[in-house]
Amino acid sequence: MSELYLPRLDYPFPVRVSPHARYAEEDCRVWAREIGLVRDTPEARVTESATWSELAARVVPTAEPPAVIWQTRWLAWLGIFDDLAELSHRVPQEWDSVDHGIRDFVHSGFAPGTTAAHPLTRAFRQLVESIPGRLSDGWRDRFSRHLIELLDTCRTESERNDSRVPLSIEEYVVFRRTTGYMPLFYDLHSVLAGSDIPAELREAAAIDGASAWQTTRRITLPLLGPTVRIWIFLSMIGSLQVFDLVWIMTLGGPANASSTMVTYMIFFGFHSLEFGYGSAAAVLLFVISFVLAFLYQRFVLRRDTDGALTRAVG
Repeated sequence: MSELYLPRLDYPFPVRVSPHARYAEEDCRVWAREIGLVRDTPEARVTESATWSELAARVVPTAEPPAVIWQTRWLAWLGIFDDLAELSHRVPQEWDSVDHGIRDFVHSGFAPGTTAAHPLTRAFRQLVESIPGRLSDGWRDRFSRHLIELLDTCRTESERNDSRVPLSIEEYVVFRRTTGYMPLFYDLHSVLAGSDIPAELREAAAIDGASAWQTTRRITLPLLGPTVRIWIFLSMIGSLQVFDLVWIMTLGGPANASSTMVTYMIFFGFHSLEFGYGSAAAVLLFVISFVLAFLYQRFVLRRDTDGALTRAVG
């Protein structure tokens, strides 16, 4: 697990962090060793600056320990799976074992079966069987489809790498955006966000005669508010900072149709050597981002950050 690296998670505003992160980290280490995902010694270390448990603890900061542990394990599994997928053209037999094991489990409707041979497949079975809460048939179908699409994508990449005709930038972006890890992240996050809401509240609402729509409107949506507000904020700031895909694929063209503020700044600042103009664009981008972040935190995230702020006394 030494390659499960995440950069330090810094946010421009105070965020809540689950107090169970440290416990989830230790649990993940023990679980990964027991199931065979990693061996002892340096390979089993988790990065010191930021761990999967820290990321899980920030996604649903008020979740109970089992929910934080569950997502930490999922993130670790996805990281190790991705490492194997990247090397699948070099270790085809090992990759085929994992691929077929996961496909068989998915096609069986996640029915319990014989013990899988590969540790990644065993860990996957255990994680699916430990998904918290009662899952709808629609969620299971969506999760199964996204898993198969991910496996197909990894196999296509492996075949292209083996033939020494790698995917183009456009193909890689389409694969990763539509059939890669992001759909699975959304599926898993929806489960964890749902587990962040105590089941007792929904049961109490049902006893009081609330319909499914009333329960969703009065209980589920308000309690999911912090997660939704954070996602909206990060999407807003991220949209102002779009650069890599546009620059690699179109350079802002044709006729500046796909240009963003960042590509505009880079083009004038470095390509046209108009450093003053590029610096002005950079300052303007900073001001817009700062004002948006300040106003959003002030009026939208205020209820979420009040508990995370340390106020001076005096």
